[in-house]
Amino acid sequence: MESFNASSSSSSVDDKQAVFILTVVRAVFVTLVALTGIVGNIINIIVIPRVPDTAMGAASKVVLTALSIADLIAAAMLLNGPLSLFTYEWLSRAGNIYCDITGFLTTLAPATSASFILLINLDRYIQITRPLTYQVLVTKKRAIVAVVTAAFYILTFLSFFVGISDESVDPIAYHYGFSLCLVSFSAPAFLLSTIGSFTVSVWLVAVLLLAIYARIFQIALRHSKKISAQMNSTARLRDTNATQGHDAVDGQDHGIAIVVDVFHQLDADNLNSTAHRKRDRVRRAKRDYDGIQRNIRSLRIPLVITGCFLVSWLPLTVMFTFASATGATFGNITWWITAVMSASNCSINMFVYAFGRSEFRKAFRKIFCRTSVK
Repeated sequence: MESFNASSSSSSVDDKQAVFILTVVRAVFVTLVALTGIVGNIINIIVIPRVPDTAMGAASKVVLTALSIADLIAAAMLLNGPLSLFTYEWLSRAGNIYCDITGFLTTLAPATSASFILLINLDRYIQITRPLTYQVLVTKKRAIVAVVTAAFYILTFLSFFVGISDESVDPIAYHYGFSLCLVSFSAPAFLLSTIGSFTVSVWLVAVLLLAIYARIFQIALRHSKKISAQMNSTARLRDTNATQGHDAVDGQDHGIAIVVDVFHQLDADNLNSTAHRKRDRVRRAKRDYDGIQRNIRSLRIPLVITGCFLVSWLPLTVMFTFASATGATFGNITWWITAVMSASNCSINMFVYAFGRSEFRKAFRKIFCRTSVK
């Protein structure tokens, strides 16, 4: 009996040690992600406005800076996770004002980021589909208005859906799986607010982004087919012209050959004129296509940012909705893994800019390095 009690006590101690070690590892990891996000987004806020407008449009810089501010807020809120190891009893009390404020900001920041990502892609879409009028349609002032409107839109709807939640549910509470204060999206009584919030902030954005990229792909494909057809037509005219010029004097005597040569020369001139017009159209279409290709290449950064955001946040929104609709429960580890995926999103954009834009690297070196940049 004494041996059994001793082994049980030893097992209990081992379990506590394992839980403690896991908790420390989680806290260290979240702290690193948060600090990376804070430092990275501060760098973005400093560097992006100093990138030349010729390399990154003024309107684009406004939206990207706003995205960095939203990600900075999200990263700062992550620090509440490690701190909650010492304050979770205080945070878990109902009606804690600090928990309510940080929980709302933790939810608001990524939702606002989603709206800014939509604006970034909309900016690229207009540049590709309206290249001649882009500078007139998209200006810095309009970008500022769009950013403020998007932020107000998210703030209004999120506040509304949180406000209409069932009174039996604390709309913002401490979530043990995340070690953070969050809006109670997983509560069954919160289902209507959960669906409404995610529809407005994530799912609708995802649908609109898919529509934008489908349209861009359609435009690129249509231009490619048009240019291919025109180039083939020009090649056929050139071959016809060469064949007729070669056959003009075959089997003819000298007098007839002169007359025939005159007529064929006239035909050749007409064919050459037609071919020149075709080639001019091909050159113009090729220039337009090259411009569209350059704009599509400029989509790489927004596409990476968008893909990272959707991969990071869609699984979490699905889990929240499923838990709220069915009452299903997930282990703290499962919640934490999805939380890490979503939380990491606020810290990756600096690396995307650094590896994807040479202009960003030049501006960074010019600001933070003493060596001159040629």
